[in-house]
Formats: sequence, C-alpha cells, structure tokens
Amino acid sequence: MFWLIETIFIPIFSFILGISICTSTSVMSVCYTALVILILFKPNFIASLKLTFQHKYVLWSILFYLIFICGILWSNAPTHDIWKMLIRIIGYLLAPLFLLTFQSGNSAKLVLKGFILGAILSAVLSIISDIFKQHFLYGNHDNSWVVFHGHILHNAFLAIASCFLLLLVFKSKLSISLRVYSFIAYLLCFIDVMFVVNGRTGMIMLLVMNAFIVLYQFKIKGILLLIGMGMVILPLLYLSPVVRDGIRNYNSDMSRYAQGDVKTSVGGRVIFHRVSIALIKAKPFFGYGTGSFATVYEQYMVIHHIPEKTVNPHSDLLWIGVETGVLGITFFVLMLIFAITDILKLTIFYRGVGISVILGYMLASAQNSFFIDNVTGIAFGIILLSLIVCGKKTSSIT
Repeated sequence: MFWLIETIFIPIFSFILGISICTSTSVMSVCYTALVILILFKPNFIASLKLTFQHKYVLWSILFYLIFICGILWSNAPTHDIWKMLIRIIGYLLAPLFLLTFQSGNSAKLVLKGFILGAILSAVLSIISDIFKQHFLYGNHDNSWVVFHGHILHNAFLAIASCFLLLLVFKSKLSISLRVYSFIAYLLCFIDVMFVVNGRTGMIMLLVMNAFIVLYQFKIKGILLLIGMGMVILPLLYLSPVVRDGIRNYNSDMSRYAQGDVKTSVGGRVIFHRVSIALIKAKPFFGYGTGSFATVYEQYMVIHHIPEKTVNPHSDLLWIGVETGVLGITFFVLMLIFAITDILKLTIFYRGVGISVILGYMLASAQNSFFIDNVTGIAFGIILLSLIVCGKKTSSIT
C-alpha cells in the first residue's frame, strides 16, 4: 500500500505544496496536512522517524516548540490565544515528519520546483495586473498589484525564488537554454518586487539576498561585480515608483513620529518594540507564557497610556522574548545556528540557497513576524528541509 502512496500521492501533494506556498494558504494547509498523514503509513515509521533527529535543525525545532508547550504552565492568557500561538508555530513540531516525507523519492525536488513555478506564476500575474491596472483575487483588498497574498508575503517568497533562479543562471554546467529561461524568470521576479509591488521588506530581502548570492558564487570577484551592478541597477531603481514611494513613506513616517504621531507603519513598530523590550525587562527569564503577548501588551498600554494597540510586536525575537523570555530566545537562536550547520553540509547550489533563505528571514523578522507565523513559519521549514534532502542527494535542482 505504501508503494502506491510513495510513488503517486506524496509526489503529487509535494508538487502542489510547493506551488501553494506562493499562491494559496488554504491549499498549502491541505497539502502539508495530507503529507503528514500519508507518511504515517511508511513501513518502520518509528525507526525512520528517529533517524530524522540526526539533523540538528529537526531536533532543535522540536525543542523550540516544547518551550512554548512548557510556557502554558505559567501563562495567564486566554485558552484561545494559547492555542493560536501553538498553531502559529506548528511547523516546528512537524519538522521531523516533513523531513521524512521529503526523503521519499523526488518529493523534495518537486516541492522546490513547485515553489519556483508558483513564484513565477505570482510574478507574471502581478505584472499583468499592473499593466492593465486591473485588480483581481487578493488584489481587490490590497493597495498593491498582488494576486495571491499581501505584499509582504508576495515579495518575500519572490525574493527567495530569485535566489534559486540567480544561482541557476550562474551554474555553468546547465544548458544555455535553461540558463536563459532562468534569467528571464529571475527578471520577472526582480521587476515585480522592485517596480510593481509596494513592500519595503521584500525589496530589502531581495537586494541583500541577491548580493549574498553574487558574493557566494564569485567570492572576491563578486565585490567588483556588485559594484559594477550597483552602478547600473541603483539609478534604475530610483526610476521605480514603488521604490520612490517606499523611501518617501519611510521619511514621512519618521518625520511624523518625531512630531509625536505614531499612527504610521514605522511609528507603530517603534512603539511595539519599545513596549516589548519593557515587558521583557520585567520578566526576562521565562516571559509571560505562551500566547500572552496580546494580553500583557494591552495591560501595559492601559497603564502607560500607549496610543497604539497591537497583538503582534512585529519582531520575532521580541515576541519570543515576551512569551518565553531569554530561555525561548536562546532555543530559537540555537535552532537557527544548527540550521546553518546542517545547510553548510550540503552541495554548493543548495548551500547557497539555504544560507540566503535564513539570511532573508532574519532580515524580515527584525520588523515582522516571519518565524512566528503559520504561513511563513511553515514555508521556512518546508523549503529548508527540502534543501537539506536535495543537497545530500544531488548538486542540481534540474
């Protein structure tokens, strides 16, 4: 029976899962749930599951999740908020099952190919939407030309896909035609993020991650290449309306914050971060418990007359610190460190993508909740574990 599951159902769901990361949260949930259930039928399941803990990232993902399980003991948050947090970070608990699933046949490679396809589809539809000035699907509810997700997720996933594509362009062993197609796909992602969709986080992710890829590929020569590319690209970026809007909005937000107006994107984040740091200082070791942020923030807001309410500090480290203290932050940092050690063992292509993904997430998490999020958190585990499997089997995604 498992032969049928492994050769038909797991590959199909894996490919759809990859596409859905960029296109549909609901389909993504259905696919990874189906894969987790299907892998339970694997012969010698328990023995195989134990082997996944040889990967330190998997082990520390579980330990990181267990900190939040323990945090229930000292949390005074409503039960709804506790469960909501545990669901938000469920991807870390599922890490060994994801790894075991992606080790079946070519499932890991299918996830990554699906992800790249989904990103290209998102970019193409977004650009078409902009050209014809016609919002559709998600775009009806957003002020940017996105289709499947809001601008933050849209740009972030395209930034990650651009790293895959850029490394394929640089891969001399590939055929000329495949490298040309990869370059065209890369340009679509780059143009969409930097010239079409509003979203400073994704823009910064793309530029920094792509710069890392160039340095990773060309080492010392990469510095000269980046300087040359910067002389060409930076003036072009200034022609981008979304880049100009991003700079103008940031300067406006900072100016309004200096005048006491915190009801802006930047001003709100400054308040959220300031309050979160104060909360951590009050309970530095174990925090306030799982799911407690919204409750303790509101209490602090009332006492200190804070004008901006939130249920999200817009920073992963601060969120973890408020709810689980230094203990949770330590486990989180160790999880990322061991993720890097696992990535460093991979072949050149997958190592480069893996490090850039971690780098991009770390950048985004400074002002957003990327690790502590059901969509981006699970996507992180899926992409990273797929890279780990592929990087041990082969040196190419093709």
